[in-house]
Amino acid sequence: MSAALMMLGWIVGQKQVSLPSASADGMSDVPFSQFLALPLAVLAVSMLHSPMTTIEAAAPAVLERASRLLLATSTVGLGLLSAVVYATAAGSPAHGAAYLRGYALTCGLALLGGRLQGWDRSWILPLATTFPVVFYGFEWKATPRWWNVYAQPIEAIPATVLTSLLLVCGIAAWALNPLRMGMILRRARQLPATLRQPDPAGRKSHPSRGREQHDREPPSPEQSHAARHRR
Repeated sequence: MSAALMMLGWIVGQKQVSLPSASADGMSDVPFSQFLALPLAVLAVSMLHSPMTTIEAAAPAVLERASRLLLATSTVGLGLLSAVVYATAAGSPAHGAAYLRGYALTCGLALLGGRLQGWDRSWILPLATTFPVVFYGFEWKATPRWWNVYAQPIEAIPATVLTSLLLVCGIAAWALNPLRMGMILRRARQLPATLRQPDPAGRKSHPSRGREQHDREPPSPEQSHAARHRR
């Protein structure tokens, strides 16, 4: 499937698709790279799905390392390979870099959706964002809004910042497996009890309270005898 998608990217190159939108002229030129990045990113992330969900929920160290290696290999490998194919077909390295940024954004969305809905449903969140990006992502036919990462050139800093934030959120969501979530919740529940525990070394009384307590203590026999002698 990935080979077929890359072959399709080689054929279409930097072509665009005219689709209805909410722009002033009612149409928008959507780069085909958006429709190429979505299935490849979802395919890479969906490799995390496994029928052994009960075992993997415990996140043993061996399975966690294997999952980390699989995710890095699939996402980085497919992203770089498809970016090279797309840049060669478009005849511009800048187009390949812009495609790679859109691919990274889709990977972040797929990781978020996979953690929330299951890795076999990681396609739902990226697909749900396709309509608003296509329909509302253009001011004019060929003028994308700043948050339309797929249609922005590689020099657009806001689009790069948005992609970085979503990618970091996606990686954090993937790392927050059920075992780590349970540990965090247990520590959060234990924190108030820890704060309420008394000081093992004993709490020091306030100086004013100590003086008041000393004033209320009865005098010793020696003190009483000395007082009578002074009288």
